[in-house]
Amino acid sequence: MSHRNRLSRSLTPVSLSVFACLSAYATPIFSIGSGAATTWTGAGAQVRTIDPAEGFTAAEQNFYTQFVANNGLNGFVRNQATLTRDFGQPPSGPRGNNNLIVSWNHPTDRRTLGVSSWQYRYNDDPDLTGLFVQFAPYIPSGVQDVGITLIDMDGKSRGWFQSDVDDDDDDWQEITLDPSTGTQNNFDFFFDEAGFDLTRVIEIRLNMSGYEDFPFDDVDPTTGLLTPWGGWNYLEVVPEPASITALLAGLAGWGWMRRGKKK
Repeated sequence: MSHRNRLSRSLTPVSLSVFACLSAYATPIFSIGSGAATTWTGAGAQVRTIDPAEGFTAAEQNFYTQFVANNGLNGFVRNQATLTRDFGQPPSGPRGNNNLIVSWNHPTDRRTLGVSSWQYRYNDDPDLTGLFVQFAPYIPSGVQDVGITLIDMDGKSRGWFQSDVDDDDDDWQEITLDPSTGTQNNFDFFFDEAGFDLTRVIEIRLNMSGYEDFPFDDVDPTTGLLTPWGGWNYLEVVPEPASITALLAGLAGWGWMRRGKKK
């Protein structure tokens, strides 16, 4: 047997461990949107807008109360959003151009923040321990924040918000969130309601907001109007990157095989 073949065979456990690590990270628990197995249309009623009558979760209430105070606004309300599924604009999404476009209207008061939300009903195993949530928003100039809220079976919430996004260039962002951790990545606000249970999550809510005195510069691609809107390319929950233990186990196995051959 050649030296190359012996080396290839001896590396097999390591290669398999590395492959297992990559496979574990790449296989989502669920994935919807552009480039995913489930389209926005295919998600059906699992993706829906939030009616203003539903009010705000504790996480949302805390963030928007603080945002309004910090920016001298007159208050905040939830505006009914319209969802346009699998839409081909804005272009060049990170995983394709079948996007979810969320459109809404400003409140009557030009200094009142209008919050628009949609959510995914999480019908899989509700325990998000050790998992990551990944999503990609498109943020036109005029959007004031991007937020994500997890809601458990008792209605308790945990939320992350990124404020002051209006200064960013219009672009896609790809965000990975560890739901077991506080402030992270671009998020500058985190709120954890007492009693929230990460093992019983049933809803994942995505938020954007805006107010009329800070107008949108880009027209809503679904209406052609300078009214509030935003895009979402995909949403998914994926396993955490496989533990280094698997790789170490592969290395140990390789070492054991090497020692066995020397005897």
